[in-house]
Amino acid sequence: MLRSDYVGCPHPKVLGCMMSFGESWPEGSYGDDSLTWEGRSAIGSLFGVSGEKVFFVPTGSAANRLALAILFEKSYEAVICAESAHINKHEAGAVGSMGHSIIPVSHVCGKVLPDEVQSIYETRRDLHGACPAILSIANATEVGGVYSASELATLSEGIFRHGLLR
Repeated sequence: MLRSDYVGCPHPKVLGCMMSFGESWPEGSYGDDSLTWEGRSAIGSLFGVSGEKVFFVPTGSAANRLALAILFEKSYEAVICAESAHINKHEAGAVGSMGHSIIPVSHVCGKVLPDEVQSIYETRRDLHGACPAILSIANATEVGGVYSASELATLSEGIFRHGLLR
């Protein structure tokens, strides 16, 4: 069984570094300290953005919710994902808490099936229900599947053809 990455102890080097500060930490908290800004700058450089656009969040659920909140444009939009996907099974309502829906689809080893996603694009495009706006995939999936380049190309083609672009 896959366990969360934050249920165990931190790596000994990380814990040692944290303990070395003890109670002598001379700077502020809540992200207004030199280590946080150094980390934000390093991550920003890696992704080609400024450090001001990098935010640390406490959990993967918070990160997913923040990312989806940025991507959704209309209140009736939904995210398509494999039925086994983490945001569908383990996110404790993070997507629903924003008023959006999840459209789970069948999968093989956690990988969404392009034909099923295509069907969702074609049948769920009216304003009387949740309309697909985002396709969420993971590589590797919750159950160990890994998309091939051709599978990703097929899914991408559908996203662009139907105007999702994200």
